[in-house]
Amino acid sequence: DKGTFFEGVATFSCTPGYILKGAATRSCGADGKWNGQIPECSIVECSKVTTVISNGQTNSTDSFYGASVLYTCDAGYQM
Repeated sequence: DKGTFFEGVATFSCTPGYILKGAATRSCGADGKWNGQIPECSIVECSKVTTVISNGQTNSTDSFYGASVLYTCDAGYQM
């Protein structure tokens, strides 16, 4: 395994919907130890939908990656 020797590099990434918190790479030092800290993957969170629409409603239950917002019109109105 190339990544376990002196000057070896480990690269970290996250699956879609998550963001890497910390360095994306760590290197193996002359002392045989990896530099830095182990990064973490945190879920992507969007801001809450606060838009008020005239003659309609918004329905949003989550604010995470992949969530959706449903906009509906009051009776007699259309988008």
